[in-house]
Amino acid sequence: MIEILADIHERASGVAERLRLLGWAVQERLLESGDYVMGGAIVGVERKTTGDFAASLTRGRLFPQLAQLRQTVERPLLIIEGSHAALDRLHPNAVKGALVSINTNALILEPLCVCIICATP
Repeated sequence: MIEILADIHERASGVAERLRLLGWAVQERLLESGDYVMGGAIVGVERKTTGDFAASLTRGRLFPQLAQLRQTVERPLLIIEGSHAALDRLHPNAVKGALVSINTNALILEPLCVCIICATP
């Protein structure tokens, strides 16, 4: 069975507990980068709510976090979840540009997979 490491800062999200209920082996610890790591250092997940994505983008934290994740794991994954309404304070082109930049950053050889899960407001 693949072990999932969950960052201790993710406890409040309830994701680790839901994964346990589904039968996954989840250990919580302080991770160097990302919120979840699976298969040793094969897959790393940075989980953002839409509000956190917007705040991380405007405060300049998003790209350094993702660059560190890309250096730490083989297959980085960004999951953005929540209502698209949380992104309304950003210009649509800023969001589109950020997502394109995340996937085409010339300094990173491996593309980053982005999964966006939006709930209706």
